[in-house]
Amino acid sequence: MKFEIIEHTADIGVRAFGKDTAELFSNAATGMFSLITDLEKVEEKEAFKISAQGRNREELMVNWLNELLYRFAVDQIIPSEYNILQISESGLNAKVKGERYDNSRHVIEREIKAATYHQLQVEKKSCWEARIIFDI
Repeated sequence: MKFEIIEHTADIGVRAFGKDTAELFSNAATGMFSLITDLEKVEEKEAFKISAQGRNREELMVNWLNELLYRFAVDQIIPSEYNILQISESGLNAKVKGERYDNSRHVIEREIKAATYHQLQVEKKSCWEARIIFDI
């Protein structure tokens, strides 16, 4: 399982899983954008590089997801594939593929304003797990 949806009183979240931190961060992003639109309808037509930094894995997760949301808001690119090129506890570099929002094919199911620190967890259990709540 890549991720599962978490219901929250006023917001929504995901619990993401990965065999390593690269897969975890990729699956967290997939989970977030699956809340926004049907990713089955998103093609990998455009690619861009993205970097994020943080003082620890939790801050890195929030900054990564918020940077993707920023790119979606500004460039209107819906990401659908994430290739984490380099990742450490405090930074990552990735190549992201997706396509520009097309209102004839993409339905925005909900707007996510930001990934938050509320109940945020990034930890190694039997696999890597993250819990992220989004402000909607």
